[in-house]
Amino acid sequence: MYALMDCSNFFVSCERLFNPLLHKKPVIVLSSNDGCAIARSDEVKALSIPMGAPLFKIKDLVKAHDIKIFSSNFTLYMDISQRVIEILDTQGFEFEPYSIDESFISLPDTWSKEELEHWGISLKKKIDQWLGIPVRIGFGSTKTLAKLSNELAKKEPSGVLHVSSIPDAIFEALEVNNVWGIGKNNTNSLNSHGIRTIGDLLLSPEPWLKKTFSVVMLKTVRELKGQPCFLLSSNPEPQKSMVISRSFADDITSREDLSERISIFASRAGEKLRHSGLLTKELGVFIRTSPFKENSYSNSITLPLLHHTNDTKELISHSLVCLKHIFKEGKKYTKAGIFMCDMTDNVKQDNLFEATVTPTPSNLMNAMDQLNQRYGTSSINFGACGLKVKGGMRNLARRDNLSPNYTSKWSDILTVT
Repeated sequence: MYALMDCSNFFVSCERLFNPLLHKKPVIVLSSNDGCAIARSDEVKALSIPMGAPLFKIKDLVKAHDIKIFSSNFTLYMDISQRVIEILDTQGFEFEPYSIDESFISLPDTWSKEELEHWGISLKKKIDQWLGIPVRIGFGSTKTLAKLSNELAKKEPSGVLHVSSIPDAIFEALEVNNVWGIGKNNTNSLNSHGIRTIGDLLLSPEPWLKKTFSVVMLKTVRELKGQPCFLLSSNPEPQKSMVISRSFADDITSREDLSERISIFASRAGEKLRHSGLLTKELGVFIRTSPFKENSYSNSITLPLLHHTNDTKELISHSLVCLKHIFKEGKKYTKAGIFMCDMTDNVKQDNLFEATVTPTPSNLMNAMDQLNQRYGTSSINFGACGLKVKGGMRNLARRDNLSPNYTSKWSDILTVT
């Protein structure tokens, strides 16, 4: 038996956690550069403001309804997410963090529906009491059913729902885009074949689904029928690729300024690789101007490294070589990034003419990581990252409505007077 625990309106809930005046008030959390709405309180949803709405298009509604606006504070959100995971760890069951605000939990198959719901309500109360974060929990014999019941639990006063409590008529009438793993493209394709509801999907021949779509679609349908196909993954496979990018608050025209941004991306990439115990053999760079303006330009290049590495010096040097190949003078760049492939947690064959490389970070890298962990991100960095942008990645984007880091920065801790 599976449960899916989902933190309700997570980013909004994190902002409300330390600001009681926001409760029952309309709140929006924005994407990078304060561009679009990526989290909306129920009060905002009631105003028919859609997910992803650009801020400039809803300014009149924001003013008319006194909607509180916040920039994304991922430092705060990740810390609260970790605290939720620590509570799950106290339950004694295997679980899989699926995203920053969701986790699948494996529960005993011998438990009755009543026992499951009682456990769910108890966990919900504990998280609310210990953290103040509202959650909802859905139960099902498969991960897909648990995900579906979790979505329908939004309408339950208790916030807890067992899939068996969903009437067959309602379950089968749900549109296929409500099913976990069926995105927009698959929905359109299924609709073109006359499959619009879960009921239609369940009646479709399995060999035809596998041939027309994929084995993943076949597994999804079997999960809807109660046959577990997607098992809990407590030890996920090592990451094979990584992208680190940002849209810029202001256009960048000089190669020097763009080089500093690319160096910051490479520095962050090195930190993430070392934190995960990974190495990369292939690194690329992409840059682009605004696609909405005339003579727009975008380009990318990927070049192999001499050997697998997670050394920031090598990553920065390599990324700047990539940038040199694709940079064009006279362009106004709005976004750039780096991407890494051929990542591994094991040592691969080295270059025959190079010294043997081990996955152990150098003393310099270890020292930098420890200093940055102790004194804050980018407290110490390479000169290639420049001095114009302080604070590294976090200060590359516009964040005019950023809340304090209440739980991770001494100067931002709330004081009681």
